[in-house]
Amino acid sequence: MQIGNIKDAKIEDMQAEVDEFLKEKQVHNVSVESSLPFSIISIAQGEGFKKIFLNLGVETVIDGGQTMNPSINDILTAITLCKKDFVVVMPNNSNIILAAQEAKKLAKTKTVEIIPTSNVVQAIPAILSFNTEGTFEENMSNALKMLETSHSVSITYSIKKTQLNGLKIKKGDVIGMLDEDIVSKGKNPAEVITNMIKDKNEIFKDAEFIGIYFGKETKAEDTEAVAKAFKEHFPDVEIDIIDGGQPYYYYLISIE
Repeated sequence: MQIGNIKDAKIEDMQAEVDEFLKEKQVHNVSVESSLPFSIISIAQGEGFKKIFLNLGVETVIDGGQTMNPSINDILTAITLCKKDFVVVMPNNSNIILAAQEAKKLAKTKTVEIIPTSNVVQAIPAILSFNTEGTFEENMSNALKMLETSHSVSITYSIKKTQLNGLKIKKGDVIGMLDEDIVSKGKNPAEVITNMIKDKNEIFKDAEFIGIYFGKETKAEDTEAVAKAFKEHFPDVEIDIIDGGQPYYYYLISIE
């Protein structure tokens, strides 16, 4: 009886540690049961994106992103708690990739691969490329190829005065990024997107799908106007509007 009580106490202590980690790091791990032979960890901000990832079968979503990067230990703990022996981590921010790679080195009980996604919209087509019949290695290869062939647009604001790619940018200017490069600026998101449609026409016109994820502070009517602009210029492209709920970014746009 005494030994049993000690074992029960240890199990309760371990569960308490897990519960505390999930609460402190705002980790969400109630997902659609995935038939994939590996677990997926995704890092994201915005209630919309968290729901999207969980519905896609992501096992664990760690709250984090721009200005709020999870630590190496946060990612390592999430890896350790995964149900399956093979784990895929999607950092979804260029500032988090290194921490994810370090966590991979420290993970002794799991086989871990890092898909170096620099934003959340890159992760979605990568996840959709996974095939239950493929090997772990084949799935990782397919996801990396998807990163090479898809593009993303980020519409946010500048936090400082700078000059890049021939653009003189003031603090507070709205800026448009194609993948990792700032390519447009303006007074409001609609102006920036309109400029990008004109200047980067070849990127958009070859797409099969454009997903427009609007942010926490973005008005629905503004998003509809943006979608209308895309539809007018690219009538043959499938366009969806999705509530991402992300902070800091007016829009995150996936081009596939």
